[in-house]
Amino acid sequence: MTRRALLIGCLFGLFIAGSAHFNDAVVNQTRLAGTLLPVIVFGSIVLLTLFLIPWRLGLGLRNMVPSEIAVIAMMGLAVCSWAGPSYNRYFTSMMVMPSHLYPTRPSWQAAEVMSYVPGGSALLGEGHLQNIPALAGKLLSAANEPTALPAQALGNHLWQQWDQGQRDLILKIAREQRITPQDCRALVKQFNSVLRQPAFAAQLQNDPVFESMLSVPSPLAQMYPEESHIIVARTLMVQLFPEHVLPPPAGDGVLLLGGRSQPGVTDWAIQGVAPHASAGARAWDIPWSAWWPTIRLWVGLAVLFGLASLCMLLIVYPQWSDRELLPFPIARFAEDLIARQPGGRWPEVASSRLFWLAIGLMFLLHLINGIKAWYPGFLLSIPLQFDFTALHVLFPNMARAETSQGLFKPIFVPSVIAFAFFLTREVSFSVGIALPLWVIFSSVLIGQGVTMQGRLTDTGQLNLSLAGACLGIVLITLYAGRRHYWEVTRGTLGASVATGMPRYCIWAARLLVLLIALSVIWLTQAGLDWTLALPLVLLMLADYLAIARVNAETGAFVIQPRWLSVAVLTVLLGIESVGPTAYLIMAVAAC
Repeated sequence: MTRRALLIGCLFGLFIAGSAHFNDAVVNQTRLAGTLLPVIVFGSIVLLTLFLIPWRLGLGLRNMVPSEIAVIAMMGLAVCSWAGPSYNRYFTSMMVMPSHLYPTRPSWQAAEVMSYVPGGSALLGEGHLQNIPALAGKLLSAANEPTALPAQALGNHLWQQWDQGQRDLILKIAREQRITPQDCRALVKQFNSVLRQPAFAAQLQNDPVFESMLSVPSPLAQMYPEESHIIVARTLMVQLFPEHVLPPPAGDGVLLLGGRSQPGVTDWAIQGVAPHASAGARAWDIPWSAWWPTIRLWVGLAVLFGLASLCMLLIVYPQWSDRELLPFPIARFAEDLIARQPGGRWPEVASSRLFWLAIGLMFLLHLINGIKAWYPGFLLSIPLQFDFTALHVLFPNMARAETSQGLFKPIFVPSVIAFAFFLTREVSFSVGIALPLWVIFSSVLIGQGVTMQGRLTDTGQLNLSLAGACLGIVLITLYAGRRHYWEVTRGTLGASVATGMPRYCIWAARLLVLLIALSVIWLTQAGLDWTLALPLVLLMLADYLAIARVNAETGAFVIQPRWLSVAVLTVLLGIESVGPTAYLIMAVAAC
């Protein structure tokens, strides 16, 4: 590792981070970091080893050794985790679009979904009212027998704000001692109509009964003064009716501004320019103070997960490389590209005629298809995709299977075929036969009435099956290396370990435990209970380990588990026990 390599690596990483959005979303080119084999990194390695370094050596300039190229590639790959299909593609829209879409979604408004967001609206949702018949009885008692007690006084203030129809609803609930879903929605709407009135909050603030309770201003009211009247009234309701009115969800940063829409903030993210701006946007004009809680929460969590995944790889690497002899095809590809004999001008692989023949064929293929794309009248083209969808008529259940498109419209990907040469025949066969077997298996289940379709956030059979398969890979991985992992566990606890155990495995395990604890604490600061945060973190790390295992064994560079840990936890625990706030936090974290 040299200063030159670090400098070039930093500049390379900045280039990837700065150009990824323009390349992916503005000019819509091939994504710079769309897979586990990012073209921007490995394409740069090819340019360095086959063209730039030989050219420098021809001019008598100082050579760049393979270790320097490895450092540059490593720093570029680290940046690709941000510039790739996770944060760069989804982070901003996930944080901003809910508040942008809220005014156009009547169902969201009726349910007051933003009231379940930590740091969000102070209005009431249906889930914030508990034991409503008893609450109705207290409100009715306050109306009939007003006293100087704070709870009775607040109930009387509320009663005075309601019309006769709204009072009749309270009478009905108190008399019947039960509530229907329709009555619950009407009651929540009734409470919120009062909370929205600034005059009601002013009336409470002027009442000497509540003077001591309102002497300390709410931090949320100071942050959002336009909602201070709602926050004041909600705070009093929580203090005086603690058994019936839940406080707003604790935490901040889950969504931008707690799901609020502010023209000077949300317009930036949606339009890419400040409102009424006559010049282009500048970095220091971005409302960083509004973004900071969200960036602190999710970017901080991403850093913790990134370090935790690195620790996991340090733990499993001796087992995978020395004992199980996994091929690590992508790493081997990079190693073969940069390997050179001492004093050699070209990499060793460049001495193979077959290598240059393959490059020439691929260049010719893309040249012909590129000309065809630019000039449709060009006579020659080489198809890379084949259409067998006419067979849907013969195999209707197979056509309905998830991912069956890859079987009926297969795509010829030369790089996938190339990586097969790094694998054993058994692994290559397993990877190739997996899709046909999956489609056949799914078609049989579909024929028996078992649903094998769904989206990422669904809690159906498909997602649970994929989650089970992923966790099965993790369990098999742990079982195969049980002796190594047991020694690592012993070393982590301070016991003596077998000779030959790398010390970095033990320290990586200790750091992993610390990072898991920090991740759980980090999520609790967002408003998620630790009893949900811990299994969420463990499931996500298990997902990472399964992806790493598949990548190390097969070289697959497009791996989509297609299940979310929040869906699994919701199925196991039930949506009633999870609750809307916890579900929202876990869904954003899992994505």
